[in-house]
Amino acid sequence: MKDKKTKVAKRVNFSFHWLLAIVLLSLVIVFSVVWIHNARLAHYEKMQASYLPIIANMMQRQRNNQITTEDVDKIASWMTFSYVNTIFRLPNDYLKNSLQINDKRYPNLTISRWIRGNRLDAAQSVKQIKQTVANYLRSQKLIK
Repeated sequence: MKDKKTKVAKRVNFSFHWLLAIVLLSLVIVFSVVWIHNARLAHYEKMQASYLPIIANMMQRQRNNQITTEDVDKIASWMTFSYVNTIFRLPNDYLKNSLQINDKRYPNLTISRWIRGNRLDAAQSVKQIKQTVANYLRSQKLIK
């Protein structure tokens, strides 16, 4: 009888240790995923915050009709097409039509996601967007 109780106790103890190991491993995985996610968010927020003074100055120049090609050069891949349309006062579908974007998420689509989704060269695509925006602004005589 005592032998049976000892076997059962060992089995229960062994199961408890496995369960504890699984729970601890799960917690480590969850905390790692959360940490990585927060690190990525902090990186993007820092990157976007570094653009805020530039964007504020650009918006001021825009109100005074003093947009320059330097402003267009500030376009970056983290921006959405909606953001670019708003900042440069482009018609909503101008970039969609000019760049032949067929993604249903447009204009709430980041430039980088569009580039990745279409397997395009990042530097060349951003350059093309800048050129397209500059061409529109020149055609409207909004750029200096």
